[in-house]
Amino acid sequence: MEPPLTDIDDYLYWKYTEDGSYSIKTGYLYLWHRSFASSLSLMPKFPWSSIWKIPGSTKFSLLFWRLAHNIVPTKTKLNERGVPLDLVCPLCGSSEESTDHLFRSCTITRHVWQSSALGINTQANAGIPFSRWLADLISFFHRQSSGSYNPLLYFGCVLQAIWTVRNSVVYNHSPVDPLRICQLTDHLFTSHQKFPETWCTLTGFTSLVPSPHLAIVPSTITSDTICIYVLVGHSSSNKCYHASISDSLTGESDRVYIRASSALVASTRALLSAMRRARLAGFTSVSFVISCRKLSSVLAKLQPVPIGVRNSFHEIRHLFRIYPFWSVRLATG
Repeated sequence: MEPPLTDIDDYLYWKYTEDGSYSIKTGYLYLWHRSFASSLSLMPKFPWSSIWKIPGSTKFSLLFWRLAHNIVPTKTKLNERGVPLDLVCPLCGSSEESTDHLFRSCTITRHVWQSSALGINTQANAGIPFSRWLADLISFFHRQSSGSYNPLLYFGCVLQAIWTVRNSVVYNHSPVDPLRICQLTDHLFTSHQKFPETWCTLTGFTSLVPSPHLAIVPSTITSDTICIYVLVGHSSSNKCYHASISDSLTGESDRVYIRASSALVASTRALLSAMRRARLAGFTSVSFVISCRKLSSVLAKLQPVPIGVRNSFHEIRHLFRIYPFWSVRLATG
């Protein structure tokens, strides 16, 4: 956090949100992580990035995520949450239905894995935790995937088919049939192979067009208006940014380095520095051109002010109040 520039009263803030305001969601996540941190530490190298790159549908990725966190509502998991249930596995009827049992150890499931196109022998690595078994197979199948050949997608189809048939047995009283799981797996795989492979790509903006909602005050740029450009980029060193501050009056450009935790913090400090220079120079009509889209959204009150730059924003808004012909807009090009 920034040290206050003026005398202000202390205040309470919640450090698990960006703007310091408490929310039930972040409070729940804090308690959840505090309770399950020890179990999560058992899988520090879980291939999270791989599960979100499965083409076709996100439901397989979500199932992988739920399995990794052991939150699939099996009978034992529901019983832990206070729901009284018969804990017997609905597929084999011989053991308690846990995540490990249903998706790996059940005799029905073992037969499905062995007869699938993957040919997995689940008893070969029965001694390792389920989360480790799952992570190892995800990593292996991700490395094997290439082009139209995608065993990781097929692996997700088998898991989804097991869960779907299990629910059908529990809620619709359908007969237990391993062949039905295999048929559903093939159907899921075939249907999702029809989709083109769409990978998550970051295209970026080719042109940052200024929006009228981003202006701090309604103003018209005239021939007397001085444009001050505040462009921030990331340097090679960790958490170090460089800012270029120039104005249309002199054409001179100053390059400063700012150590900050994010591009938003760096851009905020650079803008405040430019505004202080404009005040000292006596500029009364200024259009500040910034390159940080998030900063423009926060200035326009479309997003809350992060706690780390609250004092800077207090001074920035104070300067905009006393200089009615100052405005800010997003860079173009």
